[in-house]
Amino acid sequence: MKKVLFGLIGMVLLSASAWGTPIIDLYQNSLPNLFVNDPGPFRSNAAFGELNPNAPDGNFDGTAFTLPNNESAVITSITIYEIGSVLGEQLGDEFSDALMYFRPEGSTFDSLDCPLASTAGVSSSCSSSDFGSNVSVSYQRVAYNINNLNYDTLNGPPPAYFPIFAVTFSNLDLTVNSGVTYDLGFNGLSPNQHLDTGFGVWFMSYSNAVLSGGTQDGNNTYLRCSYTALDGPCFVEDPKLDGSWNKGADLNIDIQGTITPEPSTLALLGIGLIGVAWLKKGRRS
Repeated sequence: MKKVLFGLIGMVLLSASAWGTPIIDLYQNSLPNLFVNDPGPFRSNAAFGELNPNAPDGNFDGTAFTLPNNESAVITSITIYEIGSVLGEQLGDEFSDALMYFRPEGSTFDSLDCPLASTAGVSSSCSSSDFGSNVSVSYQRVAYNINNLNYDTLNGPPPAYFPIFAVTFSNLDLTVNSGVTYDLGFNGLSPNQHLDTGFGVWFMSYSNAVLSGGTQDGNNTYLRCSYTALDGPCFVEDPKLDGSWNKGADLNIDIQGTITPEPSTLALLGIGLIGVAWLKKGRRS
């Protein structure tokens, strides 16, 4: 009877340990849902991009983050929001690849290059020993929760809004440790010429934390990093200070993953396994 009781307790502990690591939001600067594109000082969102990201001395933009609560985790997916240039055109028609850069601050960036499908919602696979063996990227056009409009930056009167796409890198295997700041950067490769600039430009969505009405973990700044110095520092960009906007802005990004079990959780898991093994032994005897 004691064996059965101990075994059942072990099964409960084992189940609790297994349920203790769900996929959760690790870091979140979500899309705005308040004051989106309102005129004047209340406008909450903007889009920024490097003028010529494909140049040999080009740059890419991104953000820095540190896990809250001194936790360690494994990142499983990252979603950013790209602003398309042509109304009615799929993101995969404009850009051939989505690029991601990742590093602990102060080290060298690892890079990931994933092809984009020409059809929204279709995942393309890419492999990298630094990011995971089965990484995929997909995109989907999204709408703000205001009048069901698909837009980000305003380029003339409605409906001349640029389309916005959620770009998700999935099946990632990126370990992030507590107390360490990490840099993330993004860009896209374009085979097509932009009508205004003559080359493809990857613009991403940014919003002001105070006005966004959404979850914002940032500090109203973002990063500008160099292709030619992946081991060098990134510049901290404050749109209000550099004159590119009338307020600060954070990159809109959602990072999901699993929290690494604490030693106490692992101890519970061990007890659970022992209990289950004892229960099986008792049943055989």
